[in-house]
Amino acid sequence: MPSNFHAFASPAVTLAFWILLRYIEDHEVEYIARLKEAVAIESVSAWADSRPNIVKMMEWTLAWVEKLGGTARLEVLFYEVRLLLKASLERRIES
Repeated sequence: MPSNFHAFASPAVTLAFWILLRYIEDHEVEYIARLKEAVAIESVSAWADSRPNIVKMMEWTLAWVEKLGGTARLEVLFYEVRLLLKASLERRIES
């Protein structure tokens, strides 16, 4: 624990908070390794070229949710494709 760890303590801070904080500190190396793995996947949704990596990131996240005992599912959403198709159809109708 850092030497100034208790400097931020106040009467309002509960024991549960300190237990959680200690747990996080005890697993710091593991969390940093996981974060490095995640940010290595270049998945910026604003970049059209990174769309395949967005799927990869979601699959990575799904795997971690399941490893940690949670449940999740991935769904394919065609929102962007539908918007493009709608715009294309609207242009044809207006012509």
